[in-house]
Amino acid sequence: MPIKNTLESLSPFSARFCLDVEKHCRDIGLHDCHSILAISGGADSTALAMILALLRKRLGLTLSAVTIDHGLREEAKEEIRGVLRLTTALGIPTVTDSVDVRACARNWKMGIEEAGRKARYKVLERERLRLGADLICTGHQADDLAEDILMRLLRGSGWPALGGMKPLDAKRHLVRPLLPVPAMRLRLFLQDIGVSWFEDASNSDERFTRNRIRHTLLPLATQENPNFLSHCQTLASLASLDAQFFSAELEKALRSCPIEREDGPVLHLKKDLLAALHPSLRLRLYKMVLTELMKEEGIDVFVGSTHLFAIENCLVKRGSGVLSLPKGIEVRIARHAIRILRTPTPHTSSTKKVIS
Repeated sequence: MPIKNTLESLSPFSARFCLDVEKHCRDIGLHDCHSILAISGGADSTALAMILALLRKRLGLTLSAVTIDHGLREEAKEEIRGVLRLTTALGIPTVTDSVDVRACARNWKMGIEEAGRKARYKVLERERLRLGADLICTGHQADDLAEDILMRLLRGSGWPALGGMKPLDAKRHLVRPLLPVPAMRLRLFLQDIGVSWFEDASNSDERFTRNRIRHTLLPLATQENPNFLSHCQTLASLASLDAQFFSAELEKALRSCPIEREDGPVLHLKKDLLAALHPSLRLRLYKMVLTELMKEEGIDVFVGSTHLFAIENCLVKRGSGVLSLPKGIEVRIARHAIRILRTPTPHTSSTKKVIS
């Protein structure tokens, strides 16, 4: 069956669905640009390719695609061939690549799931830069958002990070145009237009955290509350608004209590300036300092609420002390300042500059 390539060729159900997605694309800035599609051959990314191909003239999109073999499953080779058949029929130029995720996991000292995600985004960003594209589009949908919120809750994320992944991640040039759409709706759309997809058997492997959440916690949540996916969308919207507010307040806080740097690197905050801030802003400043230091040191550690509250409690209740965080990060609370560094600290001069 030839692929339907115009909205007029679709059923009213599918045409209305595509127009709903078009509105969301415009809301998040996915129009009049060159976008790379991350496509695996699964239902979500296949639906993404079909929808954006149908909407590309209306949205003014130039589309390219990238498909990646993670070296974990023999079936991936056939899936890539299926992706190429689809993107060729849609007229979307496609790059294929492969990564050895097991080797990445060993080298980066992390789990297979996390290494696969990190390697995948490295390839996508490399291709975005090579092609001069503006954005990377992924097929994340409403079920993925709910899973992400549950995962963040289990990890101990604070607010507004608890609101989950964003429709637009400008820093990473990522857009998720299907984020408001339930997974089942995407499958109904593909069935309606007669396009098949691949089922990745590893998505049922409950050795992986996300799969356990997908197959146990999420069904329980939706059983208790059939509107759970919708409530997650509302939570994400509230988190986005609050994130904008906290960002503006944090800029003000930085002007009154700047982060100072010593060679080393050693970053610190003056205690007398911190005292004038609300505890909520102090926690966010601690996180900013920790994130800045870890970025400079090239280490990847999740900064959780437990770490931030430990610093706050030590500052407020004890006034001094030393806290040891993962990967050699140390927080030293002294008479005049909170100093955050990675041990051992090189013996250097104490030249300072302000981080704006």
